[in-house]
Amino acid sequence: DWSSDVCSSRSIAETALAPFSRRAIAKRDKKLLKSGERISSLPDSRLHEVRILAKKARYNAEFFRSLYARKAAKRYVRALREVQDCLGALNDAAVAKALVGSLPHVEPGAAHLMDGWFAARIAEGKRRIKAVWDELRRVPRFWED
Repeated sequence: DWSSDVCSSRSIAETALAPFSRRAIAKRDKKLLKSGERISSLPDSRLHEVRILAKKARYNAEFFRSLYARKAAKRYVRALREVQDCLGALNDAAVAKALVGSLPHVEPGAAHLMDGWFAARIAEGKRRIKAVWDELRRVPRFWED
């Protein structure tokens, strides 16, 4: 029967991929968590590195998540997306702040206003990343079930 062949082929594929996917996802997760230790005090350049690792961990988890329980995988991927988005906003604000400082003909009042605005965005982002990071650390690792 054709349908039973398809079902059994899928089971074989899932069985063969399961150990590999668990190692791959766990490796990215471990590297990410280690890189983000004390995340709220990391310099901008390190935060950008953590963002790239979060992106890689997310893509890896999304690739393999069909092998696992949907709800658990979804929570983990959502937490990664939040970390990635928060770090992206922080990076954007840091780069913009540096660019404003390098502009040659900006009126001093405008430069101070923009500098303060970006500094506030960075401070808010650093407060927010702590909460977002803590959520990522708490979310169950769906591949460990």
